[in-house]
Amino acid sequence: MGLTGLIWRGETYDIDLGKPIGHEPRFTRPAVVVSMNIINNGPGELVSVVPISSKFYGLRSHVGLERKTSGLDHV
Repeated sequence: MGLTGLIWRGETYDIDLGKPIGHEPRFTRPAVVVSMNIINNGPGELVSVVPISSKFYGLRSHVGLERKTSGLDHV
């Protein structure tokens, strides 16, 4: 969690995705929070994240991350 104990959009966390099915991301990996702050810290305790991968498949939906600003070891 962030310094305030709240979860903010754009932060990265290591999350456990459990055992994969097929080609799904697996086990513990970094993920970025994409849901709105009001939802992240609301009474529903719901947070939407997107797993981060170092694989690039050339899809239009993939977003590149800068190593300097992402805080990740490698991107």
